[in-house]
Amino acid sequence: MTKITDLFLPGLHSARQYAEALLKDIPDEIYARKIEVNGKPLEALHPAFHIGHLGTYPTKLFTLLKQDTTPVAHPAEWDSLFIKGSVCHDDPEGDIYPKRAELEKHFFDSLGYITQKLPEIPNELFFEENPFEASRARFATAGQFAAYLLGAHLLGHLGQLSTWRRAAGLDSVY
Repeated sequence: MTKITDLFLPGLHSARQYAEALLKDIPDEIYARKIEVNGKPLEALHPAFHIGHLGTYPTKLFTLLKQDTTPVAHPAEWDSLFIKGSVCHDDPEGDIYPKRAELEKHFFDSLGYITQKLPEIPNELFFEENPFEASRARFATAGQFAAYLLGAHLLGHLGQLSTWRRAAGLDSVY
């Protein structure tokens, strides 16, 4: 029998490679900075915010699919910094957001664990009702919400990160 997760894994591998390419040459001194374009602040999320925000979603994904969240759990203090609706702050002193190494380690370790664990999740769980009432009107089933989190949500943030890079004067990664 074909696993539903076979549909997610190629895209997830590609997204990981894209994230690695986007992050590899961003200078540390601008990683958590709002940037200026033509002398005006660009209201765009910086890499620290994107990666921290994306790092909070593996817990939601595994809750959604009735899996142990311990291996992907983020520090509790990240909720106030990164959950939906949080404000992205310029952090020139590096004292608002966690350090780059911590953010990226959690993000990539979680992606790796998700990739490893997804094939073990029974297909039936993807057809159960989405347990998150606030998103149920958009995503009726756990699988619909999982597809969003592993696809449009992840890649939407990586696309924004690509735009931030270009506005910061960094080259295209492809």
